[in-house]
Amino acid sequence: MARGITLLPTPPETVINRWPPPTENRTTQYISDVLRLMGRDPDDWRLAPIDTRPGRLQLATMVAAMTCIECGCPPQAVPVDSLNKGFLLAGMGDPGLTKEWWR
Repeated sequence: MARGITLLPTPPETVINRWPPPTENRTTQYISDVLRLMGRDPDDWRLAPIDTRPGRLQLATMVAAMTCIECGCPPQAVPVDSLNKGFLLAGMGDPGLTKEWWR
């Protein structure tokens, strides 16, 4: 477990509520925006857990989507090399995120 998140398939709202909590954000909209950027159906977010185990591409994609929202940048501007390196430095393996992560 890292920062209160169990590292296995986890519902996206569990991960997202940890950082942009409902007390400070429009969390339901935030979750929908993240899932839309991930290419997932925002209406089915409670049914499809994110695989947050180390080195998993789904988690890296979710982090990239959250970066987009937090920084207000377009998907192609997300620094994927830095995100991949961050995962490696955190001991989570290389998720293999590419510049086309959002397509």
